[in-house]
Amino acid sequence: MDRIQNFKYNRLLSWFLLLGFSLLIILTFYVVGRQLTYYAQNYNPITSMYINANEEIYVSVRFHLKNYLFLSKDMGETWSNITPEYYLKEEEKVNDIILIFGKEETSEFIGLISRDSFFLSNDRGETWDRIEYPNNTRVFLARRNPFSENEFMLAAFNGIFFTDNYGKDLKHITEVFSKDTESSAFIIKDLTFTGTPGVIYFASYDSLFTTQNGGFTWKKVITSRKFYYQIEVDPYDDLHIFAGISNGGILESFNGGYSWEYLDKRLPFKPKKNLRCFFLKINPFNPNLIFSALEVDDREQENIYSSDGGKTWDRMKFKEPLDSNSIVIFQKNLIYLGTSNGKIYISKDNGVNWEPLKFNIEVLLK
Repeated sequence: MDRIQNFKYNRLLSWFLLLGFSLLIILTFYVVGRQLTYYAQNYNPITSMYINANEEIYVSVRFHLKNYLFLSKDMGETWSNITPEYYLKEEEKVNDIILIFGKEETSEFIGLISRDSFFLSNDRGETWDRIEYPNNTRVFLARRNPFSENEFMLAAFNGIFFTDNYGKDLKHITEVFSKDTESSAFIIKDLTFTGTPGVIYFASYDSLFTTQNGGFTWKKVITSRKFYYQIEVDPYDDLHIFAGISNGGILESFNGGYSWEYLDKRLPFKPKKNLRCFFLKINPFNPNLIFSALEVDDREQENIYSSDGGKTWDRMKFKEPLDSNSIVIFQKNLIYLGTSNGKIYISKDNGVNWEPLKFNIEVLLK
């Protein structure tokens, strides 16, 4: 009799445990679903910006996990939707617009780099030609050679590629998986051209690499336990580098990254535990002007700037959150800033004051 009762008790207990485990799984999926929904509805970043010689502004934005492209011909007062139709098809798997670019000699030309294609237009986005990358290459980072407007470096998970014909041919130029340069956590976080032709840096999670010949051979400069987020180079001195890292904030090097100095003692606040730098940009027209965003002690974010090349820093009046995906476009007299919540701001006084442009993605898509 006792054995029968124990059997019933154990069976009932098993059912209760199974029910509890099932409810836990359902609750987990519910919470994750709510978080993903919130992310899709609220994380709508500006993914790229370009301003041509006529001061026409091109802006790409991810909205509810789809990408859109807009053009303003009046300094942001009004906008027109010029998104290529490929991005609007549900069956297409074209992802973020990673880079918008143009040509100095013609304002009608506009080009896009996405994860799997180049898009080219010779009529300000009214019609588009699409050039898909060969071999199903998926790109997540793109940089244009400032010394040659037809040359691009594209970062994928299997290395860095070079193209001078808008992706028709991709030349795999890295040797990053060799024994000499392999990184223990090889994901390219940033790729930066310098003011010297052929000299380029890229950072993986834990290593910094450099090339002196346009990327055809690379040398590992340093490996550390600090995760690199962004690399910025003085446009007049390619050995003078700033790095935004995951544990320590901002670093500065005067010898091409072989040794570094922490800048925490120069900041307008004193962290107790940790600094994490998610955003770092140098003005190419004025390298004394540097912007950064730091997470202090894993809690609050501070937006800061330096007007003396990083010697001293002040808090910015701009309080919107900035991260490594925030977009900055420097012009000689203006600075444009695109944020991760789909807003665009402009500064006319070197970043002291900021005012929003009339850009509202929800209104534009109605």
